[in-house]
Amino acid sequence: MDMRQFTEDHRSILALVEQIRCDLDAEPAHSPESLLPRLHRLCSKLSLHLAIEDDFLYPHLMDLRHSPAALLAERFRREVGGLRQELDAFADRFASARDIRREPEEFRCECARLIEALCNRIQREEEDLYPLAGDV
Repeated sequence: MDMRQFTEDHRSILALVEQIRCDLDAEPAHSPESLLPRLHRLCSKLSLHLAIEDDFLYPHLMDLRHSPAALLAERFRREVGGLRQELDAFADRFASARDIRREPEEFRCECARLIEALCNRIQREEEDLYPLAGDV
């Protein structure tokens, strides 16, 4: 399977994550307007990417019963498969600058936690799953 598009998506997502991290470090909690466009782009891009992985890639690999790729895809789906729902809940909760201003510390904490989970998933997919998927 050709994994290039998945890898390119990861690079693009990680670039947005890095910009958001810089914004979080630089912007005061009471000024989220500059952060929102990047955050919305990330959520949009990530939502599509996770849907393709969760609804196509992982099930396709799991159909290769008892192969190393199938076993790893099943394990990853159990361990990191809830990220899409977490992203949706985060995007709903902090959809506007007003939402962020209402709970600035909770926003920063949730955003950092979501970014950490995302980076963990990407790293694990790149190091472990994608090489196996590329062989099928």
